[in-house]
Amino acid sequence: MKLNFLVNRGSIYFSNETIGAVSGLLAHVSNLACSKAVEETGHFPEVLHAELVPRSIVWPESFKSREPTDQDIALFFFPDSEG
Repeated sequence: MKLNFLVNRGSIYFSNETIGAVSGLLAHVSNLACSKAVEETGHFPEVLHAELVPRSIVWPESFKSREPTDQDIALFFFPDSEG
C-alpha cells in the first residue's frame, strides 16, 4: 500500500448508537487511485455520515469471487493524531 497524499481531514458519524461519532480522521489517496477518485474527495463534507451495513450488500460482485487487494482501494482512512 503506497499513499499518495492527504486529501481530507475531518470526522465520521455512524448512524449507530454504539459507535456514534469518530473525530479526527485523515483520508489519504492511494497512488493507484484513478483521477476520478481524487476529484471526488474534493467534494467530501467535513463530517461524513455513514451507515453500517453488511459488506455483502455494498461490495461489487467481483469481490464475492475474489478478495479485494490494495489495487481495488482508492482511499484509506486513518486516525488523526492531531484531531
